[in-house]
Amino acid sequence: MNGLFVKFHLVLLINWSRNSSSITTVSMLAAAWIAAAAVSCAFAQDTELLLVQMIYRHGARAPIIPYPTDPNPPESWPEGFGTLTKLGKRQHYVLGTFLRSFYSGFVTSDPKELMVNSTEYDRCIRSALSNLASFYAPTEEWTIEEGLAWQPIAVYYKDSASDRYLAMGSKCPKFFEIQDQRFNSTEFMNVVESHREMIEAVMYHGGVPDWQWACLLQDTVLAEKVHGLIVPEWLDPWWEELTELTEFAFFWLFNTPQQKRIRAGPILGKFIENMDNKIAGINDQIKVHMYSAHDANLVALLEALDLYERRPPFSACLLVELHELLDGEKAIRLLYLNSSTPEDINTIHPNILKLQGCGEFCPLEDFRQLTKHLIPEDWDKECQTTNELYNNEAESLSRLFGSHEFMDNKMPTTTGGTTCGPSTGSNEMIDCSVDTE
Repeated sequence: MNGLFVKFHLVLLINWSRNSSSITTVSMLAAAWIAAAAVSCAFAQDTELLLVQMIYRHGARAPIIPYPTDPNPPESWPEGFGTLTKLGKRQHYVLGTFLRSFYSGFVTSDPKELMVNSTEYDRCIRSALSNLASFYAPTEEWTIEEGLAWQPIAVYYKDSASDRYLAMGSKCPKFFEIQDQRFNSTEFMNVVESHREMIEAVMYHGGVPDWQWACLLQDTVLAEKVHGLIVPEWLDPWWEELTELTEFAFFWLFNTPQQKRIRAGPILGKFIENMDNKIAGINDQIKVHMYSAHDANLVALLEALDLYERRPPFSACLLVELHELLDGEKAIRLLYLNSSTPEDINTIHPNILKLQGCGEFCPLEDFRQLTKHLIPEDWDKECQTTNELYNNEAESLSRLFGSHEFMDNKMPTTTGGTTCGPSTGSNEMIDCSVDTE
């Protein structure tokens, strides 16, 4: 099965003007302060915040791919499939407003305080820019034009093939090989078979050929639901079960030690490196490291830390704080923002995540030991990057369920005008080949 990867390289600077409703702005800031107060009061424990690192999913986007019987026309997405929508931009603008209030007194408007990295996909770059428009809105000192509550902030990215920190599609033959084995294992296929009736119904009505594409259909419909578009009635009785299977497939992506090391290990190592640099006074002016990425990044991290519960919604954000305690010991605190409606600032509430054996503030050395086994010493060696058999990303779609975040906007079509599904009068499935031309 062939898959093409959409490459977005456009960096769009989003201007947010003070001409928008001042009442709305004031109410958003007030709501952010109230929502943040419950958790931020933990600073009263005489801790000093030294560094904030955050990794978040992009905001709401158009579906990556429509399904063959999709009732919503392509015109529903004026900026194209897979792109950040107006709702997604607002979600990250609101998240930035929340973060500015939550870290009031720690961050300023000085752009030298933060380092921003993104995957190369424009929905992630635009999410970062939308977030920064409010998170680092300029004070008078940094205002570039009267009445313009915006300043340019640099967002850095690498091409996916070489980005081992954020790109879930970076070249790692060993990871794809493991996924081949895992998704074809008896254990996983037994789970798929337990949902056979639902899968056949989705194949029949949705016009898709197998369980993988059924899960991708779920992803498409979820994006449409978030934007208030048409959801076909035939899907209603199957929606929860289809979502359950999709959630399980996400879990299955990163639930072995080697999968966690390959995909979560590099960014965990970067978190620790950034904290060590802060303590050592290296790049001491940096207060915030921001990483704009995908749901798969958060799934990999949360699974690696044994904190995963469900697929992260749009704009979900993991915060990794470095504190100095009263006795001088350095400790981290993990907070998770996972509102299903992040465009409403009143729904954004930080959840404290606790690692096994740690309290709210986990000593840095304990965190280092807890994650040591997850960080590869030689990523290229573990990935077997010279193995050509699994080194073709364009061929990885059939192996890599999670690549739907990076796929071309085509669902497979069926042959001869036949809809995939159970053949008449039998339980046999109609053979539906895949056309990806």
